[in-house]
Amino acid sequence: MSAPHGSFKVIVIGGGPVGLVAAHALFLAGIDFVVLERRPAIVEDKGASLIVHPHSLRVLHQFGILEALLSRAAELYHHLSFTADGYVFNEGNRYIRIRENHGHGPVAFHRAELVEILYNGLAAIAKRKVLTDKKVVNIQTTSNGVTVTCADGSTFHGSMVIGADGVYSKTREIMRDLALKEDPMRPWDPQYPYTATYQLLYGSFPSPSPSGQGYDIQSKGKAIMYFSGPERGWFFLYKRLPRQTRGRTDYTHQDIEHVAQEFAEYPLTRSVKVKDVWPRMLGAGLTNLDEGIVNNWSFGRIVLVGDACHKMTTHLGLGFNHGIQDVVLLCNSLQKAIRADRSGNPDANTLSGVFERYAAVRKSPVCSLKGDVLKSGLETRMHAWHNIWYYILSRYLTVPRVVEDLFMRYVMVPEFRKGQVLDYVPKEEPMKGKISWIYPMNSRVKGDGLTKTTIMMQSTLFALVTGCSSGIGKELAVAFAARGVTVLATARRAESLNELRSKHENIEAFSLELADGESIERLKDAIIKRTGGHLDFLINNAGTHYAATAMDLDIQEVMALFQINVFAVMRICQAFVPLLRRSPRARIVQIGSVTRGIPVVWQGAYNASKAALSQYSRTLRLEMKPLGIEVIEIITGFVRSNILHHGLHAPEGSLYLPILGVVEDIKYRGNANGMPPDLYAASVVKRLMRPQVSPEIWEGGMAHYLRVLIAILPLQLLTRVGVGEAGMEKRGGVVNSNKPREDGSIPQAPNLVLTQGRSLTPVEYASNEPSSVSGVAPEEASSTPSNASCLNFPSDQEEYLFFDIAQDANPIFSKERFLHRYRSSLCSQDLICTMAVIAAKLTQFSSTNDRLRLDAGLDSLLSSSLLEDDLVGNAPSLDQFRKAYLLAFYEFHQFPGHQSWLRIGRVTRMAYHIGLDRLDHIRVLYPEWTTVSNADIQEWRSLWWCLYRLDTYSNLSAGTPYLIDDSVINTSFNLGHNQDPFEGICLPPNSEGLSKLLPAILSETETLLTNVHNIIIAIIRQAGLVVRMHLLRWKDGIVAQVTNVERQLATLRLALPLGWLNPRRNAFSDERPADHHARLITIFLLRMAQLLLSLVDCGQQQADDWLASWQRVLETCQDIASLAEQWDSAFCLTVDPAITFTIFTALIFLDLHRKSGMSDDNLRSKIDHDITVLHLQLKHFGDIWTQSRLLTLSFESFVESVSGQLSHEQIVLILSRFEAPLHPRWLQFLSSARSVLEACQP
Repeated sequence: MSAPHGSFKVIVIGGGPVGLVAAHALFLAGIDFVVLERRPAIVEDKGASLIVHPHSLRVLHQFGILEALLSRAAELYHHLSFTADGYVFNEGNRYIRIRENHGHGPVAFHRAELVEILYNGLAAIAKRKVLTDKKVVNIQTTSNGVTVTCADGSTFHGSMVIGADGVYSKTREIMRDLALKEDPMRPWDPQYPYTATYQLLYGSFPSPSPSGQGYDIQSKGKAIMYFSGPERGWFFLYKRLPRQTRGRTDYTHQDIEHVAQEFAEYPLTRSVKVKDVWPRMLGAGLTNLDEGIVNNWSFGRIVLVGDACHKMTTHLGLGFNHGIQDVVLLCNSLQKAIRADRSGNPDANTLSGVFERYAAVRKSPVCSLKGDVLKSGLETRMHAWHNIWYYILSRYLTVPRVVEDLFMRYVMVPEFRKGQVLDYVPKEEPMKGKISWIYPMNSRVKGDGLTKTTIMMQSTLFALVTGCSSGIGKELAVAFAARGVTVLATARRAESLNELRSKHENIEAFSLELADGESIERLKDAIIKRTGGHLDFLINNAGTHYAATAMDLDIQEVMALFQINVFAVMRICQAFVPLLRRSPRARIVQIGSVTRGIPVVWQGAYNASKAALSQYSRTLRLEMKPLGIEVIEIITGFVRSNILHHGLHAPEGSLYLPILGVVEDIKYRGNANGMPPDLYAASVVKRLMRPQVSPEIWEGGMAHYLRVLIAILPLQLLTRVGVGEAGMEKRGGVVNSNKPREDGSIPQAPNLVLTQGRSLTPVEYASNEPSSVSGVAPEEASSTPSNASCLNFPSDQEEYLFFDIAQDANPIFSKERFLHRYRSSLCSQDLICTMAVIAAKLTQFSSTNDRLRLDAGLDSLLSSSLLEDDLVGNAPSLDQFRKAYLLAFYEFHQFPGHQSWLRIGRVTRMAYHIGLDRLDHIRVLYPEWTTVSNADIQEWRSLWWCLYRLDTYSNLSAGTPYLIDDSVINTSFNLGHNQDPFEGICLPPNSEGLSKLLPAILSETETLLTNVHNIIIAIIRQAGLVVRMHLLRWKDGIVAQVTNVERQLATLRLALPLGWLNPRRNAFSDERPADHHARLITIFLLRMAQLLLSLVDCGQQQADDWLASWQRVLETCQDIASLAEQWDSAFCLTVDPAITFTIFTALIFLDLHRKSGMSDDNLRSKIDHDITVLHLQLKHFGDIWTQSRLLTLSFESFVESVSGQLSHEQIVLILSRFEAPLHPRWLQFLSSARSVLEACQP
């Protein structure tokens, strides 16, 4: 420890764990202090346990007390989740993963023991500064210091106050009073800033189980966390309060006993309940579980740490850890400020700046505080089943091992890595796991010979920003500084940055002449000296502008432009990559422009320089990846700046002089309407500070719109944008000058919109023609434009996106007829946008990873209530119903769950409301349909049969009844163009006549594949009805029903054309690949019907006949796998993804056969192969659809949960639990399969 700094002294209010941490940190920094504790003793046997995570153990190692702590701690290693009745539904590995990743698992301490070790670990001189019986009653602040008065009349003088006095902080209360006394109108936190939703009963008792257990017990409205140590165990009993509350609630001993009695029968372990430990309690307390983050962390010379400024629920055990992080960041900054001050006693303004930066950094993504408050509250609500969604999340969705591993890897690991250490205390790193720390611990001597001072500097984030004298560069420097980063700002003259330096302590100025290689080398030497040889962010912002037409370019100016915008960037990257390699999170950031991809007139050279920068950055990104350096390009839209002050260059005699004024006006208006540079910089820096960043960030005025435009517009249309906006259309051989009006004003450029991809036209001329006849009343083409319309796909891309990719999965159009209407601008823009946006999202059509515009459009479309409103009003138009169907289909497969089933139900009820189930006689039934043409009725017919399919899949997969009644459908199958509507083929009242329809269907090649698909769907529905009878435990007639449907299935198979069931493509018949896969789908569906019937039959048979039925299940699954062997993954988008339910079901039962104790190695090898093929096919669909990803996860969870050789009884049990792939009881079984099967051992 160095000698105390001058007369600077810190008064710490609160001698609890965080207050003692502050004492250690201040002592090691050589800062004088005193700790005032209101209780009569520092160590009192009160409270329960504290959990300390590995990133905090690193700091305690710096205090020199880690060994003593670990000798009395319990490292957690075993995790179980129970329900209130003692049922174990999850055995997690979170603690093991933390140890593997970070070098140690979380440890549980008895609070009093932790306090004792913290206190006794202080040096004798420091321990004398910790005073008891000092209840603070007042704090007075002046410009020179603070005075703290205690209840016993004693006073203490110092330079500042740290309030570490807990949830009901007296320091926070006094600070609030001082702030409002100075300015009563000042916005401030309420007296009680936290809210409580839960009540907490905590306590300790002699440990009833081995050390290292960390269990949770879940139920509705109540939950328990249990930890076991070497000598003590601790519980935390959570109970939901009747209403959310604020402030302190004092509970009595009777209240404690009452709550304990409510939990008496709840388990703590497999064999111990709450009632077993309650008579032997060593201590207990009842309080409200407060949550929240205080807005105001400081005032004047007073600053808060720990629970005084933030409080989270105890479920993740992170509260004390964040108190340590508060102290670390505050003391790191405080020590620097004191060392930087010549007197060693920083003034009030300096301290205020330190406090504000400390609070800003702690609340920023650099730290994990905000995320951990959120996650802790989420965990509590999940365990207490706060509502149905938390229940599903906790009991099912987060249970599979793969989900927990993903959560640890992508949520918890990045947060733990952010843990900081004291940068002035060199120590060897004690916590070494698979994951590195963002802020490494500094040892006294490093192998590379770096000095202690150099190593200490590496815990500070440094950002080198070029071009900071004004505009974007200046605001980027300010934004980084506001987030606690030390900014190394450059300009041609360092003096131009004096104002910036005076306002921001952590901005430092350096001179840089970009065109001078020696200047870059001098800057490199200066940065090495300042940072000790490392750099975290390199922001290449500086640039220049030169605007002239291609015919008028001054090549010397162009060379100077490239020298700054391209070559200087290359030189700077070469110079500073060695420094960036020493950072654990190095990032090179290139400030680019949207003009890299848009031909903007009068700035060809500038556009070329930005395109060159972009290509250089993309290549650099590949080359830097092995070095651990990220390269990020900021694609900048319109931002207000002075870069256009150079003006437009046009020599005398230029062909383009007539339009110079128009172009200047457009450019200056674009600049004036651009995004303010401070908002641009704040947004960019916010994203750059995240642990994971997209390689391209689009920001600035119109950036997101232009991003979509660039991605989807062909070059000729982009050219028309540039030419049309600048008034450069050719008119009789001269450039159209858009001459001023007679009053001298220049006409305003019209607002341009994309009208269905045909051209760019002024908005006042946009088409308003009616849409397709709906069978009710014509609607305007753009009658209800959605937010998605801003995505504006051109027609050739819309046609490609939907008709060449997604139409086969949803044959809701007569393609030729629809395209004719579409190209005539007669279709609803809302429908066009819906089709294009969904297809673009599924195909990842956008050119980069950031697809926020598509996501926003989809959110808007899915939140629309148009169809729901129409249930009580006019029926929707044909295009509106098409849109509603597409959204229902998309939501079911991409966002499966309750909401998607509701949407399908609404669309189905609307179909009945309109009369789509009786289209063959609808003109007779409803007068409003008399004027509807046969062609339009055929369009409605296509929609009905697509909805029939969706009703089948959605309910069969969930184990729920169909909404459509097959026995009363009076709408014939799809007709070809030449078929007479009166010769339509209708579904028979019962399924026994399905095969008799095939001859008529096979004669019409135009609709052959679609109608065969629909007939097979009808037979699948019959098989599904038999499954429901089986699940309802109907005994009478089920075997007969199975036999009946199997006969129908056999007849249907035999009635299909010769070669239809051949899984290979019929090349001799010139069968197209698309037709081959459409035929393959029908075979998949036939096999699915057979599999369902085989499973029911297996569940009905007794032991003697069971084996034969079980063999039929294997046969069918192998048949399905043989189909998958012929599958081309390129067609996963063009077919209905509902076949994944067939794939999933086959996978489950193939895996069961694999585990059924077979002795034939060849058969086992064949089954392994079949599972591999089907699993890969399912994962291919999962690359596109969320539903398929969930099915993949469900299968993988099943494989992991159901392990080892299975007995006959266990297989029968699993058969009885398999109700449907998405049925909640099946998902529940997956979460507890191991324990359920163990209980079923013969």
